[in-house]
Amino acid sequence: MLSGFNFNWLERIGKIAGAMKRTMRRTNGTLEQAVVMLIQNQAAFMQNQAAKLTLFNDIYARLTRIEKDLEQIKAILLRHNQILNDLPESIRRKVGFKTK
Repeated sequence: MLSGFNFNWLERIGKIAGAMKRTMRRTNGTLEQAVVMLIQNQAAFMQNQAAKLTLFNDIYARLTRIEKDLEQIKAILLRHNQILNDLPESIRRKVGFKTK
C-alpha cells in the first residue's frame, strides 16, 4: 500500500533537524535568551488575557443589571400608558358626565 509513497519528505525533515541542531549548538546562548523572552512574553500575555477576562465579566454583570432595570422601566411605562389611556373615562365617571 505504501510502495508508491514518496519518503523524500522524511529525508528533508532529517536534514532540517540536523541543520537546526548545528545552529542551536552555535547560537545556544542566543536561543536560550530567545526562549526566556518568549516565556516572559507568554506570561505577560496570559496576565493581560486574565485582566481582559475580569473586565469582560464585570461588563457582562453590569449589562445584565442594566437589562433587568430596563425591563422594570418598560413595565412601569406600560402601566403608566394604561393609566393615561383610562384617564379620560375615569374623569367622565368622576364628574358624572353621561354619554348619549
